[in-house]
Amino acid sequence: MYCIECARENDKDAKICAFCGAELHEHLDDAQMRKLIQMTHKRENVSREHFNGGLVSLVLGAIFLIIGILFIYLSFKTQTVAGHSSKVFSATCFEFYVALAGIISGSVLIIRGIIIVSLEKSRQNKFARLIASLRNKTFKQV
Repeated sequence: MYCIECARENDKDAKICAFCGAELHEHLDDAQMRKLIQMTHKRENVSREHFNGGLVSLVLGAIFLIIGILFIYLSFKTQTVAGHSSKVFSATCFEFYVALAGIISGSVLIIRGIIIVSLEKSRQNKFARLIASLRNKTFKQV
């Protein structure tokens, strides 16, 4: 059962919305249907904003990860021994700590972005199905 005040789904036997406390109606008239469509559109727009935030997290995470990988390369220092120069990895240099911070923060942002994008995409699909059923008059409250 959907609440016309917040457009959230409740148990089919509920009389009061568990999310906003509004009274739930089993049979919706045209005005209540329009209100439910409006509230669903609002929730869909909020979901779209969260989805966009997830995409931003993905992009920033990728940038941080790339920067971290570049700083790993910079962590190799040239060392000369007996006239031979070679690159040696230094885990105590500033570049290594920047690399570590970039890789960790980039990974966290990418994981966060993936979770948000997948959750919000499923919510958007749910809202789209609900709006379509409301507009096609195939929606049943129970």
